[in-house]
Amino acid sequence: MKKSFSKRQRQIIEVTMNLIQEQGLVAATTRNIAAKLQIKEPSLYRHFANKKAIFEGMCDVVEEYYHDFENQIDTIQGSPLDIIGSAFILRSKVFSEHPHLGFLITNSELVFQAYGDLRKRVGELRKNDYTGIIKAIGEGQSQGIIRKDLATENIAAMIGGSFIIAYRNTIDYTTSPLKRYKSVWQDLRITLVA
Repeated sequence: MKKSFSKRQRQIIEVTMNLIQEQGLVAATTRNIAAKLQIKEPSLYRHFANKKAIFEGMCDVVEEYYHDFENQIDTIQGSPLDIIGSAFILRSKVFSEHPHLGFLITNSELVFQAYGDLRKRVGELRKNDYTGIIKAIGEGQSQGIIRKDLATENIAAMIGGSFIIAYRNTIDYTTSPLKRYKSVWQDLRITLVA
């Protein structure tokens, strides 16, 4: 479900996400966004009605990510553990290539705190994502591939928590973050195999 943004709107959204990641939420003012784009502040309003509309655009980008991610996961063949591992690595690639998107997704409650409707939208996307992980873990447990002595929800928390910690620990690394993610997944896999 890709939104139709102009090239300039995408630039504005991208700059806003970068500002938030690099300088914090308070830096995402229309004045700072315009300055980063080297345009005058009123020019922003040709592309977005107001600051909330820019944040709605960021929310749309997050939604695009989740829909693209879900579509890619649906094409993966293999055991539930293979699918979970592929999802872990796929998400790692996206976050490595687009760290500002990773920051936005892993900090969405903070980023969208002023806009309850947007926070709720992203929350629903994350909930659907979590439901998919829970389903795959449950299938793996029922097939005897994933350990049954660990609660399904705890395994999901281990996977999600490991991913977030790996993401946050690779933001400033100059070495390949993907290599780090793959290492984390291999250790997690060993822990989860029945």
